[in-house]
Amino acid sequence: MKKLFVPYELALLAKEKGFDEKCLCIYMENENNRLQNLGGTYQNSLAYKDNLAAPLYQQLVDWLETLHGLEISTKSWKKEGSKIEIVWVYSIKKLGLPSTFKFDKTFNSKNQALNTVLTESFKLI
Repeated sequence: MKKLFVPYELALLAKEKGFDEKCLCIYMENENNRLQNLGGTYQNSLAYKDNLAAPLYQQLVDWLETLHGLEISTKSWKKEGSKIEIVWVYSIKKLGLPSTFKFDKTFNSKNQALNTVLTESFKLI
């Protein structure tokens, strides 16, 4: 289930960009930023000391779309010249515009692509 939550670095970047939604888990500063659920929900504005709310990937995707008009997506693709290797690519666009997937960078997992597309999206807000 840990793979559903963004890594600490992305959670920190999201907080810096104003993300303050309720989250199911928190990164505990006094435990080397370990992902924890102590029961209940967490928000950055209500977090104790330097603890950090840990959003789900989908929460950030929805937040970027709803508040900032950015639509992001990832897509798996069979690597050219390979019989079985699948790679992931991503797209960032303003709502209502056509998707343009970037094929200059490919990733070996969906989470790698999501981490990159979220980081790139934060640069646009």
